[in-house]
Amino acid sequence: MVVFYTLSDFSYVERAIIEGWVWLWFLQRVWSVDKFASLRWYRIRKFDLKSNITLLILLMLPTQIVFDIVWTYVKYKEGNIVDTSSGIIIPKPAFIIVNGHKVQIWSNENIILKMITEYMLACSFALQSGTLVLLQTFWSHLADQIGGKPFMKSWEFKFYVSWVFISMIIFPLARLLASHDIILVENIIQLIFAIELLIIFLLGIRNEKRLKNLLSNIRNQGSPSGRWAIVRIQYFIEMNKYLIFGTLMSSLGILIICTDAVTRTFRISRSKFLMDLLIINSNVGSLILWVTMILIIYPRYYTDGMVSYFNSELATNPSNR
Repeated sequence: MVVFYTLSDFSYVERAIIEGWVWLWFLQRVWSVDKFASLRWYRIRKFDLKSNITLLILLMLPTQIVFDIVWTYVKYKEGNIVDTSSGIIIPKPAFIIVNGHKVQIWSNENIILKMITEYMLACSFALQSGTLVLLQTFWSHLADQIGGKPFMKSWEFKFYVSWVFISMIIFPLARLLASHDIILVENIIQLIFAIELLIIFLLGIRNEKRLKNLLSNIRNQGSPSGRWAIVRIQYFIEMNKYLIFGTLMSSLGILIICTDAVTRTFRISRSKFLMDLLIINSNVGSLILWVTMILIIYPRYYTDGMVSYFNSELATNPSNR
């Protein structure tokens, strides 16, 4: 008997609880800032960036929560087995290889749940990747708009839009094409997602330089009307740093585990400590990403404090007017 070590060791219950609380906080945040005005149909129909990102997060988090709850149920129900090759107790995999043949050891009910939720995860990853790319689009649009450049007709804008549509196709398609391989089918979606996160990490570094150059140009102009733009850009630079950090944390752990499984080396997968360490770091990175995405599109408290500071400065120092 050969047992494969894959991503089945993920802490599903931990993520389900974290995502549940983040989703409730997100709903409270949207209500307190604009009373769900961003979800009005006429704004969504006009492809308003804030409205569409709000809608995506509203759909992504429950989808991810359902996936993690279902897999928590399945994992607890199926229990554990002993890997005869190493004597280690591991979560029971859906299939094992016996004398070169694939043998199903989960119940038919749980196999169906597994297949359905894996396609749900593929859609969730596609939406999350698309949302992160839309935020990079926002940084680029902001830089070009203030700089007087036509961003919407640029190759960069077309690249970002193409990314979103290609991701919506490639994730479910990859799951379908890998269905014949019991190792690849459990890792291909996460592997593609980790690679996309790494690319978004690099795009974030690039756009941070653009935002810093833009901030420097506005400061050099010394125009009083540019104070609000300075506040916004400073806030967005800070949020982009969190996005960069979050994408790196999320991607590295998943990438290492998936590469270890896909290449059939199983050096990481056979170490419970390393698996837990990498998974926890990825989960923390994912939490940072969710919170940062929400704070970018609903930044009221932070920016209000900055504006109050500038107003007080103007009131106490007339020379700053």
